[in-house]
Amino acid sequence: EDIGLDRLIGADPDAAIDGRRLLRAVCDGRTFVELGHRDGLIVALARIGGRAIGVLASDSAAMSGVLDAAALSKATLLVQFCARHDLPVVTLADSPGVLPDGPALVALGNLVQAWSDCPVAVIGLISRRVIGAAAAALLPLVAANRTIFHWPGARVGLLRETVHPPGGQQIAPRHTRRALVAALRSVGGTRA
Repeated sequence: EDIGLDRLIGADPDAAIDGRRLLRAVCDGRTFVELGHRDGLIVALARIGGRAIGVLASDSAAMSGVLDAAALSKATLLVQFCARHDLPVVTLADSPGVLPDGPALVALGNLVQAWSDCPVAVIGLISRRVIGAAAAALLPLVAANRTIFHWPGARVGLLRETVHPPGGQQIAPRHTRRALVAALRSVGGTRA
């Protein structure tokens, strides 16, 4: 348990969440290998419960967590890598959406295609909110084996004005690592 996670979201629901702090709190040895950071998204490899995984973690400290073409392209490469190497993907989602421009929408399409071709488990955590196309990027409905957790007060929706509680299992922030470890143990694949 990490009671510090209970304080990660403060009194201001729109304040930035440090994606690296959340990632360190759930990873074995509080470490991960960052493969790239694009505004709004941390792309990494890590271990949780002894299991090697790929990670896509929102970073609302950069661009408020908005996903741009570079972030979505980097995410696509990680999803493809994990599919080739039978590594589950953990997404730590807190994003107000995708940048509404042509390159970002093309990159989003490529990421959705990568998710649909990806046979590995996807375990998602919604810490605060996932709005619009960010849900397709970070909580893919097309994933073959998907588990979703969310913290109290988390919201999803097409627009900020139409958010609602997400599906999946609600967990207390302090129990996040425990829930991720249990979910990873329940899925098949290798223990690289």
